[in-house]
Amino acid sequence: CMKTIDMGLAIRSAICANKEVWCADWKGAVTVRERDDASSVKAEIPTNKFIWCMAIQEPSLIWMGQESQGISLFHMAKKEFKAVLTGGHTGGVYCMALDEGLGDEAPEGGFPVRRAWSGSNDFTIRQWWIETWLAKGPAPKKVKASPNKYTVVELGKYKVGIAPGLVMHGHTNGVR
Repeated sequence: CMKTIDMGLAIRSAICANKEVWCADWKGAVTVRERDDASSVKAEIPTNKFIWCMAIQEPSLIWMGQESQGISLFHMAKKEFKAVLTGGHTGGVYCMALDEGLGDEAPEGGFPVRRAWSGSNDFTIRQWWIETWLAKGPAPKKVKASPNKYTVVELGKYKVGIAPGLVMHGHTNGVR
């Protein structure tokens, strides 16, 4: 059986996160809905930008590619804004891919060093370096050595540091 739900506006992007569906509409509003009953809205997330794409990263972080020069980061469990990654693109972020470091060795109680890539209508693909550690523990050496390079997000038990990496130029007609 399939059920069609009228959301009021066309949905631009949607992603499943545990038992929820995060939906971004054409006006830039983000709603969090029950996975099994999408007519039930659990939360509304105000954003000041049009959202092109979304990606999920453990522990409990949602990346949202914006229409202009940035990626918003939200705490998935608390449904709250945490930070914006800037300096990666001069245009809108149309697509993202996150590497969860599958098979890589993780430090005890933590996550391996991971990477993400974002594609933009500025004809670039940006790589991002992701360090995750226990909030009560010391920051990794790379984060300590370059604190101004990393955007650090607190997620309860963990902290996540994200820094811009390599950029690939010269893609024609944007990146999608």
